[in-house]
Amino acid sequence: MNTKWNEKMERTVIKLENYGNSIALYILLISLMASILSLSLPTFDWSPNQKAFGVFALFFIGLSALHGVMWWILTREFLKLSPEIKRFLSSAIRLVRPVHMMTGMLGLGLVLLHGLSFITGNGFDWNGVTATGTLAFVALFLLALDGIGLMMSPFLSRAIHRWIAGSFLAFLVVHLWIVL
Repeated sequence: MNTKWNEKMERTVIKLENYGNSIALYILLISLMASILSLSLPTFDWSPNQKAFGVFALFFIGLSALHGVMWWILTREFLKLSPEIKRFLSSAIRLVRPVHMMTGMLGLGLVLLHGLSFITGNGFDWNGVTATGTLAFVALFLLALDGIGLMMSPFLSRAIHRWIAGSFLAFLVVHLWIVL
């Protein structure tokens, strides 16, 4: 009985891996458009809600980061995990992998819209918020480029990808600390 369930689960995961990126992208785009419209309904003097773009970007980047966090937990030797937890994490990583790139790229686009809406709405003023936001954006952009490179080339280092992610997180925390 248990092996039949495992085989069925394995087939379902394989289907999700095959079609997950496309389905996830369209579901996320539809939900994003509906959310933005509901937060700031267009009128004649409509302008994008700057904070909404930032919150949505934070949400989608957080979803994308789940993949890395689960990998980190699974690969740490000092964490004594039971075989059941390791199997659970491995299965969860396989479920999260198809949406990792899509949520990260969607988050990158939302960060760009967040920054552009602040610049066009409030004018450009070089201060701590702008500097940390720009540094976080550059780190996120490099993270996306490195992630695409990791898919294309076996010679790039995943450790560098993790270091870029850590620097992005540091810039983001400082940015949020200044803003909030």
